[in-house]
Amino acid sequence: MRLNSPHKITTCLVGFTAVYDSPSISSLQNPTVRHLVRLRDNRQRQRAREIVVDGIRETHRALDAGLTLKGLFLVDRQSTDADELAKRVPASVVTVSLPVLQKIAFGQHHRDVVAWFDEPSKPLASLKLS
Repeated sequence: MRLNSPHKITTCLVGFTAVYDSPSISSLQNPTVRHLVRLRDNRQRQRAREIVVDGIRETHRALDAGLTLKGLFLVDRQSTDADELAKRVPASVVTVSLPVLQKIAFGQHHRDVVAWFDEPSKPLASLKLS
């Protein structure tokens, strides 16, 4: 089942199955956390056909571009912008601890949001030739 359904759902995160309005992850050893960390490697992203996006603005842009959201990871203490983003896709929100967000975020900078998307498809027919 897709995570962005407007109804209460059974989440389909790796190693996490429960019915909640907003599931949470606090363990650094959680299979979903480990999977997201592996997606930082280009080879793993290509195999899984998934991407990770850091930041609120970048996540909004990915959603506007029509990418399929698999999960939106936020810290308990949300900023106003992160709260607005969470309202846009409420069924996809997963609350995480600060250490988990720091582990799945790229590099040493800390952003309020990490989003997990299916890789965008790039069919040849969609290319516009000039």
